[in-house]
Amino acid sequence: MVLPDAGVTLSVQILRSVLFLLAALPVLILWSGGRLQCIALLGFAFFLLAATFEIVMAYELPAVLRITHSIEILADSMIYAWLMVKLLVQQDVHREKSLAE
Repeated sequence: MVLPDAGVTLSVQILRSVLFLLAALPVLILWSGGRLQCIALLGFAFFLLAATFEIVMAYELPAVLRITHSIEILADSMIYAWLMVKLLVQQDVHREKSLAE
């Protein structure tokens, strides 16, 4: 097994992020629920897309490495979802004011 160079890894990460953004745009545009629910939904969807492929492709790796990598992918997916929701989903000012009262 040979590790790819940094340029290949970076280009794959950028391509995957753009594809995930394009896939998530309809959800982000039409979302009418709370922001936390949107983060959880998108984060879990991103995790399933990324982890399923990577874990299936890496079945020969030791279990501890697969589990650790899965946790890393879950954290990365949740952070990416949080960032997308923070930047692209409008905050419902009236609803959040009523929750604060």
